[in-house]
Amino acid sequence: MADAVIMPKAGMAMEEGQIIRWLKQEGDRVETGEAILEIETDKVAMEVEAERSGVLLKITRGEGETVPVTEPIGYIGEEGEEVPEEAGGAAGGGEAGAPANEAPREAGEQPAASGGGETGAGDTGAAGGAAPAAAGTSDATDAAGGKPAATPWARTLAERHGIDLTTVEATGAHGEIKGRDVEEAAAAGAGAGAAVNATPVARRVAEQQGVNLSAVKGSGPQGRITKEDVLAAAERGPAAAAPAPSRRAAASAPTGPAPEGEAKRFSGMRRAIARNMQQSHGNIPPVTLNGYADVSRLLEMRVEANEEDPENKLSVNDFVLRATVEALRRHPGVNATVDMEKEQIVEYGTVNLGVAVAMPEGLMVPVIRQAETLSLRGLGAQVRELASAARNRSIAAEQLEGATFTVTNLGMYGITTFTPIINPPQAAILGVGSIEEQLVRHEDGSIGERKTLGLSLTIDHRVIDGAQGAEFLATLRSLLEHPVRFLAA
Repeated sequence: MADAVIMPKAGMAMEEGQIIRWLKQEGDRVETGEAILEIETDKVAMEVEAERSGVLLKITRGEGETVPVTEPIGYIGEEGEEVPEEAGGAAGGGEAGAPANEAPREAGEQPAASGGGETGAGDTGAAGGAAPAAAGTSDATDAAGGKPAATPWARTLAERHGIDLTTVEATGAHGEIKGRDVEEAAAAGAGAGAAVNATPVARRVAEQQGVNLSAVKGSGPQGRITKEDVLAAAERGPAAAAPAPSRRAAASAPTGPAPEGEAKRFSGMRRAIARNMQQSHGNIPPVTLNGYADVSRLLEMRVEANEEDPENKLSVNDFVLRATVEALRRHPGVNATVDMEKEQIVEYGTVNLGVAVAMPEGLMVPVIRQAETLSLRGLGAQVRELASAARNRSIAAEQLEGATFTVTNLGMYGITTFTPIINPPQAAILGVGSIEEQLVRHEDGSIGERKTLGLSLTIDHRVIDGAQGAEFLATLRSLLEHPVRFLAA
């Protein structure tokens, strides 16, 4: 009997995952440890590896589908082995095992939005709900119609690499061009252009942002295009994102009411954010306390520190995080989580500091464990390392779990104060605003300037009173105004 490929449980909190794309097709030979598909959890994107060697006999769940953990999504076995009867009616039959009610797509045609809010390679199948074709068959195109027979994944690869399918030799069992045929043609230099070296995430973001990957210069290893490269190209404007429309096309642009917008389902990350924030808003009575800290002295100290070690520059956020850790040590009631079922608050002697990282797809919160053991530079270095891993979607699931307190910073957007939402089961969250210059009258009557930093502390009023939160905020303000107090701690 064939062995099931299951949706893996990548972390204690993971309940379901979304299939991004299948890297192998039905009928393909796979080896133990070989990546066969990509999935997205509520926190990270990851590859799923084959746990045994054999043939990918059946794909039961297609791209864009959200699947509960441990549920079968495919089967691997030896050629001719049977798969369970319940797998027979599931999605499959195409190279990507997509649902069978999706219409096929012609070469060069833009893919429609998939169930997961993203377009994915090969998300086509038999049209009109007809029975799916046999594994390895083409996507309803054939040579008799003037086009070479090719699988959907092969057509997607051909579009990416700029390869004319009529120049590619087919090796499929039914005379169709397979994805591996296109890859071999790209490696041999066939087609109109060289293969674009880009990460899977970069390709998805480019598709979403309308960026032409062939016009993007990669900054990764061997010139590989990263997601950051694509986002930078998108920010540079339409000229970098896509070819400009012709004058004739612009002149014939439709007028009148705007067309209906495209509906997209939540991604795994956005779904998790929505659930957590709804839970927080519905269950937690929040109180947000706003204040300011005079960081004039801190900024002077930062300049001196960076002049002494220009290779390892410190940010203002590094100082804020280090001061926050010291304040939490002095106020353990704020460094806490809440369990209403047991009607208890758990106060922690160690600080597992969550640091919010903004991404195009949503928000991730890497966790700095035992942050009180780290120096100012050590804390800053670890934050930057984890933030980079989060943005590259290479961060491990366990590095996103177990925070006892979270800091979120919107100062770079010019926000002075705001109302951050608590991430359950934590009891509080700190929002950091921008630095502003203010005039101040000194005791001798002279006028001077000071630089103030906005601070916003949201507390769970079920377990933290306003006075308790105000005391924490006062301690944090004192530390930021006299940085030697936490640097010497």
